[in-house]
Amino acid sequence: MISKLSPGSLNYVRVMLLVVGSTLLMFFVFMLCRLSLVLLSFGPEIATQHDEMQRALMVASRFDIAFIFRLNLLSVLLAVTALPLGQKYVGLHRSIWLVARFWASFIVLVGVALSVTNIVYIRFFGRPFDSFVFHGLGYGAGKTLDSVTSLGDFPVAVGALLILSIFVIWASLIGFGLIERYTQNMLASKRRFWVLFMASLIIYLSLGRGTLTTFPLSQKHLIASSMSAVNNLVPNGLVAIYYGYQDFRRSKDFDLASDDQGRKLFEEFYGVPPGPSSLFSQFFTQTRKSERLKADPPDVVLNLVESLGQGLLLERFNAFAPLAGALAPHLQQDYYFQNFLPAHNDTQKSVLSLLINSEHSEISYSSHQYIKLETSAAQIFKRSGYRTIFIYAGFEGTKNRSDYFKRQGFDEFIGARQLKKLYPEMEMSVWGG
Repeated sequence: MISKLSPGSLNYVRVMLLVVGSTLLMFFVFMLCRLSLVLLSFGPEIATQHDEMQRALMVASRFDIAFIFRLNLLSVLLAVTALPLGQKYVGLHRSIWLVARFWASFIVLVGVALSVTNIVYIRFFGRPFDSFVFHGLGYGAGKTLDSVTSLGDFPVAVGALLILSIFVIWASLIGFGLIERYTQNMLASKRRFWVLFMASLIIYLSLGRGTLTTFPLSQKHLIASSMSAVNNLVPNGLVAIYYGYQDFRRSKDFDLASDDQGRKLFEEFYGVPPGPSSLFSQFFTQTRKSERLKADPPDVVLNLVESLGQGLLLERFNAFAPLAGALAPHLQQDYYFQNFLPAHNDTQKSVLSLLINSEHSEISYSSHQYIKLETSAAQIFKRSGYRTIFIYAGFEGTKNRSDYFKRQGFDEFIGARQLKKLYPEMEMSVWGG
């Protein structure tokens, strides 16, 4: 039987339409900001990066929808909770609708403000909002405000912010009125409403999750291209400031070791006390000069695999089936260290320790991520004239490794997405290639 919707059902429909409307509005604003960034920051070379841009904008769209849905989840939960309440609670339903309107408007205005200022931040620093924003606030509001207002883009950004804010407020007010007007006398059978309710809730949670695969949309998905400028288009202001705060919260202040502590560590490690000269240089040794190596420098390859893979190379596993395959002759003829301990049981920590000589796996997304380390293996090879490449089957955005490794001396970071482009037959998983 078709009848007028109950106050609870009507309120749920209105809140859902409100979320959809505010998402479409913010999607328009976010894309407008990205277009502005392209026009301001990219040159003619952008015409050759069509595929990269398309991939980045697809990921960006998923982030836009997912984050607006996540931020409005409270309003949806309130509407769902009050759904069974009848006519006696009309005031409560009205209050939930007003709260949902206020919260959606607040999100929209904050999203506009952050997206515009994110463009200014990218234009100045060459990257979206990150942990440095929160570290910078430690200098005090006065100094921070003086720094922001002195930027060349500041007057234009203020003008754009005012125009966009007026536009979204006007669009929101019209949207609120249309939702109330067109749902006031909405008719539906109970069966049709509950089918609609279940379908809308499943779609809402799926879009809010950002993906139907094992892991939800997260920070590692922000890297969609090998070009940093293209990756800057992916996070809107809300997404960038959220992950910037997460990095800030996780980051640690790694205290500098004093000279006395360093000398004590040196003696414990090497078994002999250091000399009286500067300590840092004593941690390194230098082989004798080789004219042959200078004339014909070898290619150097380090292949790091998961420890479970070693079992297939051991003789006892190869007795009945040639599991080592084409690698078997190399195990007999090349330098092969069977009893080799990694720096850690954790692969990512081992990679950092071997290539960067750092015990802190958080350093790639900490406040120290922009500091070049003299102990980086790639820096040593670069100073000797090598071109350095890091190839990783995982996603480029994992633990911010791509950007960090390039800062530490790697000329190129090839991750799962670039590998998929080079080898289309490669299968993909939630972990990468």
